[in-house]
Amino acid sequence: MKPFQSRITTGDLFSVYGTVGFLDYTFRRRIKMDAPIDEALLRRAVERTAMRYPYFCVRLCLNAEGFYYEENSAPVAVLHTADRIRLASAETNYHVWAICFHGDELFIDFFHGLADGIGVSALTETLLYEYLSARYGDVDPAGIRRLGDPIDPSEYADPMDALPDMPIPDTGAASSAAQVYDLIRDGGMTPGAELVSDVIVPESAFLRFTSASDASPGTMVALLTAKAIDKCDAGRSSPIVGHYAMNARPVLKAPNGYHNCLSAINLPYSDRIKALPFQTQCTAYRGMTFLQSDADRVRPGLELSSALFRNAAAISDLDARREAFRQMLVASCVNYSYVVSYTGQWKRPSLARHVLELWTHAPCAIPFEVEIKSISGNLYLSIHQTFQEDQYVRAFLQQLDENGIPYTFVKTAENDIPHFPMPEISGFGL
Repeated sequence: MKPFQSRITTGDLFSVYGTVGFLDYTFRRRIKMDAPIDEALLRRAVERTAMRYPYFCVRLCLNAEGFYYEENSAPVAVLHTADRIRLASAETNYHVWAICFHGDELFIDFFHGLADGIGVSALTETLLYEYLSARYGDVDPAGIRRLGDPIDPSEYADPMDALPDMPIPDTGAASSAAQVYDLIRDGGMTPGAELVSDVIVPESAFLRFTSASDASPGTMVALLTAKAIDKCDAGRSSPIVGHYAMNARPVLKAPNGYHNCLSAINLPYSDRIKALPFQTQCTAYRGMTFLQSDADRVRPGLELSSALFRNAAAISDLDARREAFRQMLVASCVNYSYVVSYTGQWKRPSLARHVLELWTHAPCAIPFEVEIKSISGNLYLSIHQTFQEDQYVRAFLQQLDENGIPYTFVKTAENDIPHFPMPEISGFGL
């Protein structure tokens, strides 16, 4: 059996059918190193990393029956550029990931339909291990997946495939979308190019603040984001609702998998919460996070998602199937005012000693999102938006100022995630 499956697995159905041909559902991980990149060593590191992850070395294909993956034996592209690239094209040998570099910066460009950010973390560690061990020889290999290690089936199994089928409840035509504050529809923002504002926050200062306030870094950023939106739109008639992304692998007892496996914590900033003292607001957000992280609450939601995905995947007409998934994407996006994603502190100190910065730029599916990375003593916040005005970014920075949290504003620029074109339909495949 090959160490990857050609079909689109349950956990990835939504991320493939709901996005390809509709938006660039990709992400870019930017890593600033402590010295200019050595191209020869990087190319060798990429070659060895690709050999360790054969299930990532695939090409997304399409025939009359739907999307599927086939093995891609061409080299993974290593491009000397910091510019936005195009995956799944001749430029990148039709791979769904590629490596770019420029000066002292390394970029990992990846298709979100194949894996989420947590799923790509192991590949990131392997690539850095291969490159840094060749360059410096001072990297601890403990816990890092290396070439020559056996590939455990749990790496490429999709735990969502094993979830049982369940009846899909009839929710009726009613929608909660009108009850949730939308920054473009309700806030009057002007839709425009995707923009990303990068901000550096010293981790020690932020952790002191969160600990004193009975918060975690992720819930604190979520609360400050809600307060920033509220500050701009105090006269709103609908609640601000946050979407705090959650890794669902522990719930499904599948820590090693790469497939999309995420849940979400719902964080409303209601008038009742707004009226509470700040520390009590933090406690409320932590409490909501704790309760909604419970496996008995998360698993039924994952089972329902799996059933919905399988039901849509069973639609025989390809265009109708794609539209069904696209409507799921639209429906999910309008249920939140903003998104926060935080994957925790970097876990490999021997790699981190050579890494100065770590950023993630992600697809902008909703108008406002904050991606958080942590390494080398700092938090790296990338604030994404799909509108022209900067008032919400300024309001968020004002929240940091008002709470005495130091930060460095780096820049605002257009999102540089890779493009991902629709594959041409073929008459062969699965």
